[in-house]
Amino acid sequence: YLITNDLVVAGDIIICKPGHVETLTTASTFDIAGICVVFLGEGTSKAYVNLTATGAYLSITAAGITLLNPKFVTGIDAVAKGLQVAAADFAMYSAEYHDAAAKASTIQVLTTSAADRMVIDGYHYYVSTTGTQKTDGIKTVAGTGIVLKDIQIVGDFTTSPINISTAAVN
Repeated sequence: YLITNDLVVAGDIIICKPGHVETLTTASTFDIAGICVVFLGEGTSKAYVNLTATGAYLSITAAGITLLNPKFVTGIDAVAKGLQVAAADFAMYSAEYHDAAAKASTIQVLTTSAADRMVIDGYHYYVSTTGTQKTDGIKTVAGTGIVLKDIQIVGDFTTSPINISTAAVN
């Protein structure tokens, strides 16, 4: 809400308190460079993004955005992608992605070639064994200097849990 209504500026830190749920029914664009969003809480009290339509996802289109301790949850089956990174210097630390029972995402994280220097450090995927067939966990499309560290993805994927689909540099 704060970002889509231009209530923050570059350099701001947004803190989501435990128990907060941000429900997305369409694409929601993070288009303010240099912001940081912190998701507080642990377990079931952790603040999270609830994806409730197949076309709902978080779109990163500005450089230098950081997500700390984020949690994504599929609230409907066949979410096409949960997070799309289309800007440089995106970072995400200690992330969780949960597919609810019989509700799966086909792709959890998808990048464009603009996702240079993206860092995902600490990512845990909680799989649903039913629901739509998954294609990719994290799918990168080109990019320079991408770092994927401490990634835990399991499940049945038609392509790959981590898919470097187009040659990446460094």
